[in-house]
Amino acid sequence: MKKLILEESISLFNKLGYQSTSVEKIVSSLGVTKGTFYYYYKSKYELLFVIHQIHIDQLLKKQIEILNNSLLTQKEKLKSIIELLIYNTPDEQSLQNIVYREMRHLKVQDLELIKEKREEFAANIRMIVENGIRVNEFRENTHSLFATFLLLGMCNWTYNWLGPESTVKEKDIINSYYEIITIGISDSSIPI
Repeated sequence: MKKLILEESISLFNKLGYQSTSVEKIVSSLGVTKGTFYYYYKSKYELLFVIHQIHIDQLLKKQIEILNNSLLTQKEKLKSIIELLIYNTPDEQSLQNIVYREMRHLKVQDLELIKEKREEFAANIRMIVENGIRVNEFRENTHSLFATFLLLGMCNWTYNWLGPESTVKEKDIINSYYEIITIGISDSSIPI
């Protein structure tokens, strides 16, 4: 039941927004009582925070798998990160929509916990860029922090720029972003 409440909350938060979704709407759509809801969750706010935690924890877990894959070059790792941020199942897209749209409702102390994990995610991307510089996959004068900001900015705002009705394929977005990033930071003597 706890999982069902979470899934329904994700669906309603995505469709109606956090503020327009009441506990009453959640339990009504599930056909359960408020008592059932409060047995599993203290508040609607707790659900919002849990959604944020799930989203960033899933991203970090998948990112660590990419980082630990010794068969990938730094360029390939960078492309895999772009794929991770762009390719979304419908469930992941719902989570991402809620995270970016509803983050402003998090309490300061909870937002700090999420920000720490987001900073870890960004630091891992920066490490890929720095490793790429070290092994001559990327230009020596590449500013790793700005390259990281560029990648995250492009990927994180794609959902705003292109709505669900967009006809642009995720594969095309990924390839375009990858080319923009890697051509910009690649050592010109190394073929892309």
